Amino acid sequence: MFSEVWHRLLSRMGMQHLVPLDGSGLSDWWQNTRTTIPKHFRRSFDSLVLLVSWMVWNERNWRTFDSITKTPSQLVALILEEADAWIAAGFRGLASLIVLAT
Repeated sequence: MFSEVWHRLLSRMGMQHLVPLDGSGLSDWWQNTRTTIPKHFRRSFDSLVLLVSWMVWNERNWRTFDSITKTPSQLVALILEEADAWIAAGFRGLASLIVLAT
């Protein structure tokens, strides 16, 4: 699910080449990928990684504790909605990447 969500989200941004490979650790992928991104997008990318990780974790909790399952497309839509809330709360740098996804 994690890789598929990243693929769908990054493809919408034209950054599908950054999709993590199955089996790659989040921390390693994050650190390696952020060095390939222009400096002015790195903080935005960091926020995006935190947001996606948070939403995937929430989705796993919904599956486990509430028997609610989201498709990757539904989860991407929720991530974009949550991104809007984060931007409104002050994560303004995130807006530069989210605009690409809409």
